[in-house]
Amino acid sequence: MRIRRPLGLNLLHKGNGFDFYEPGSRRGWDAQALGQHYLVVLLANCDGWKDRSVFSEEFSMQQRMDRETAENAIDYLIEKGMLVTEEDASYAYLGDSEQVFSNHLWHEPLMFHWHTNRYPKLDYFNDPRDEKDQAMMRQYLSTEAPPPNYKDYHNCVEISLGKGVCREQRPLSEVMGDDPGTSFDGMGLNTLDDLSWFMYLAFGQTRIRDMQLTGQHVAKTSPSGGSRHPTETYVFVLSNDELEPGLYHYSVRNHSLKLLAVGEHRAFVQNNIIIHADRPDFEPAAVFVYSSIFERSMHRYRDSRSYRVVHNDIGHLMQTVAYLAKARGCRSYGGYSLKDSLVDKFIGIDGILESSMAYTVGG
Repeated sequence: MRIRRPLGLNLLHKGNGFDFYEPGSRRGWDAQALGQHYLVVLLANCDGWKDRSVFSEEFSMQQRMDRETAENAIDYLIEKGMLVTEEDASYAYLGDSEQVFSNHLWHEPLMFHWHTNRYPKLDYFNDPRDEKDQAMMRQYLSTEAPPPNYKDYHNCVEISLGKGVCREQRPLSEVMGDDPGTSFDGMGLNTLDDLSWFMYLAFGQTRIRDMQLTGQHVAKTSPSGGSRHPTETYVFVLSNDELEPGLYHYSVRNHSLKLLAVGEHRAFVQNNIIIHADRPDFEPAAVFVYSSIFERSMHRYRDSRSYRVVHNDIGHLMQTVAYLAKARGCRSYGGYSLKDSLVDKFIGIDGILESSMAYTVGG
């Protein structure tokens, strides 16, 4: 039989102290147990699968205790869940995947994937009328207010964007196909009306949705889980005939741009967002940086796996932006490998409650 310590053991702050905690199963033990030297040594040496008989012999020799005492200690820890065996069904499911992830330096992603897959979740199949889900939401709403649908900046210069702006576009068959089609000579982002058309169709509010329990929410051209729309858009305007270069925030509430920092910022964009000197292969006119306000999704979906939906949200938006750029004869280039900490600081967001996640370059 092989044994090991549970995957991802950590310390969880609780009240005035800590629990020794295994996230996936939500099992916990008083951290004072770590004051026992033999326990720390045993757990430290069981970070991967070990043959029980070989390990108990090594452990008894290392700790200078008789074999029976070592075996009893191992049995006790298995009983308490601090050690697991191959007979544990969830670890049989893990199989050799831990080694595969580790070989590719993906140990931390494995921790998230492993624990969120095992963590208890609401079974919507067994709650077809959403009765349990709605009862839970009522309980949350009784003690806390939902996060706002809009992010607002005050005391900033605001540039209103025209509503109902029409622009010449390629036919849908060309936009959705592989044929590059007719060029509009890169005129897609050169004027304020160009940006207005673009920003509204990519990020703007198309209507209000009345949701049961949580009230009014925003609808946009791209779908979002539960109409939470956790994504915010910041745009570095680099070249526009009618708009001052600078960093702007797109106001969904007002369909406007709020000026956050005057200046071209081309060097910052190249060094910290685009990064690669040979990308893109065109002159950028604007760079859209997408951030996530995580609480918008967290408040409604209190399941750690729901972290995935913020990535889905951004993916939808990035594809919508790519289609819009193509419709106007613009080139676009998207990526995820921006220097997020530096970008967060420049934009003025904390990187935790709201964090930059991806970007699109248009030109």
